[in-house]
Amino acid sequence: MDYTVEFDSELLKQFPQEEHFMYKETISHKVTEYLEHNFFRIKPVRTRSAKGIYEMKVKINKKNYRIAFALKKNHVFIFYISSNLQKIVFDKEVSKKIK
Repeated sequence: MDYTVEFDSELLKQFPQEEHFMYKETISHKVTEYLEHNFFRIKPVRTRSAKGIYEMKVKINKKNYRIAFALKKNHVFIFYISSNLQKIVFDKEVSKKIK
């Protein structure tokens, strides 16, 4: 299945401008690869209100990040990235973001 990956316009502003393309390519590749192979590391974000929001870890330039994305059929919308790797804390951050 082909997935369309879209990014929030504010998402990559936390990284240097010259690295935006590389970050987008790496994240897009990892997300589609994991989704196509039913990768067990993709987990739902625990929120009270929103359903269909998932998270996963991504390694970029030797640094680990957690990303949150909404998945509807074959459309992926990545809206949050954090260097915080603790799932409980990350889920709380995402909950604040989507309110």
